[in-house]
Amino acid sequence: MEKSTSLNGNNEKSKDEILAALKTATTSVFLRSTPMPENAMTVKGPDFNQQLSLHELLDVYCPALTDGSLGDLIYFHTFKNPGLVIDIVSDIRSINQQAVFAKKTGVIILGQEFDGSDSGARPDEAVSWGKIRTDAEHVKVYADATIVFPLIVSETFVKEVLD
Repeated sequence: MEKSTSLNGNNEKSKDEILAALKTATTSVFLRSTPMPENAMTVKGPDFNQQLSLHELLDVYCPALTDGSLGDLIYFHTFKNPGLVIDIVSDIRSINQQAVFAKKTGVIILGQEFDGSDSGARPDEAVSWGKIRTDAEHVKVYADATIVFPLIVSETFVKEVLD
């Protein structure tokens, strides 16, 4: 039987990589004896993905981090490695503050139509909720993420390099 590539399918490589990252985070936090700073998930270039070379810092948020398989791994990790503090409230405050005060914002939601808490709604509906300004340009693309997302990302990097 072929081994699943998803975390839910118990992919041991993914699980081991995540546990190693949690152990590193716990160790660095424990040595400082302070909670993980809110910018601990700010990553740059090769640390984020060895395939990418980012020129700017990229804030990575996952408000639903504790949900599902990843949350289970974090939970079990804390028994042998206490000290890791993940402040999800701080993350949601930071996300919302960035959205409120940013001149330009964007969101990338990959997956089924119900991911990312937009419940499959169109951008014009998000305008009625106040999540998108009435005068903002917006677009929602329905496509195979494995094909379209790399094209969008590569175009973004091409513009950055050419500008």
